[in-house]
Amino acid sequence: MGKLFGEYIRTRREALLGDDPRFSIRKVADRIRVHHSYLSKIERGEPGSLSEKKVVALACELGEDPDLLLAMNGRISETVSRAVSRHPALFRSIVENLRKHCARQGDPSADEDACVAMLVQANRLLGGGHGCLVLHELRSPLAGIVSGAQAILSAESLDREHEELLRGMMHTARRLVDDIDGTLVLDMIEAGEYCHRPEPVDMLALLDDVRLELRALARRRDVGVRVELDGEALDWEGEGLEAPGRRLVAAGSRPLCRAMMSNLLRCALEAEPRGGEVTVRLAGGGQCVLEVHSGCEVPRELRERFFERHPPQGGPGGAGLGTYGIRSMARAMGGSVALGEEGGEGTTLRVILPGQG
Repeated sequence: MGKLFGEYIRTRREALLGDDPRFSIRKVADRIRVHHSYLSKIERGEPGSLSEKKVVALACELGEDPDLLLAMNGRISETVSRAVSRHPALFRSIVENLRKHCARQGDPSADEDACVAMLVQANRLLGGGHGCLVLHELRSPLAGIVSGAQAILSAESLDREHEELLRGMMHTARRLVDDIDGTLVLDMIEAGEYCHRPEPVDMLALLDDVRLELRALARRRDVGVRVELDGEALDWEGEGLEAPGRRLVAAGSRPLCRAMMSNLLRCALEAEPRGGEVTVRLAGGGQCVLEVHSGCEVPRELRERFFERHPPQGGPGGAGLGTYGIRSMARAMGGSVALGEEGGEGTTLRVILPGQG
């Protein structure tokens, strides 16, 4: 068990070290508060053990699932231990399924059935509802649609009409994948299980990607969009927002940033009266600031409850992740979301994230 665990974490750490010097054994050991020689001993598979707290910290550093590393290290988390004590018969059933799964040879369909059965049982054991399980099951085929559409676009010669249709399908499927990812991560945040590892996120490139997804919605609702980067107006209807020298990099998570940006802009476009204009402002200067302004006014009596778990319907944030989810994601990345004070001139939602140094 120790050798398997050690080889696994060493392989993961060295893979990360290839792109980032912060993953040297000394630096990782310092961050999880163990001596580097002891961590080196663990990686070599020599006798030794890390506490649950240290294994969880190491999992966060390596971007791994804590329960997976705990199991490989011969432990289970307190959360799983409590679940097992409440549902011993269900736990025995999961173990039996695992044994049968490992014993099967040459029957992929049977293996798949066993995996689904174990997924359902594990979901029940840990107290999960059917919702998250269904989302997991939906994500793979949707991601397959995105990959297939990309492959056809790169390999086939299509007429303009069919190309636009295919791109529309691809962006819709990608939006659904992002929404599913956002919902699943939000569940982890609420359960206190989300471990944030900041990465550079180019917010302008992200907005350009979201723009392709939402441009049809803006046209259908006859809503204009104005985009500004540090006060410079960019062309929403043009070929692309990106250009040499134009960058705004946040220290965050790309899936979370995209989910927030997509939901903020979509809600603003749906709330904006026809013929109106939504303004998106990006600004740097130590922090990364994203503002989305809509002409739709939030009633004063609803402003205090705007970021509650069940947001008010019919205004910005009334669909998708909702303002509660957007705020939770921003906070998970060390940022914040606030409702601007317009004084009867519409609504501005301001997201502030740490800048990438």
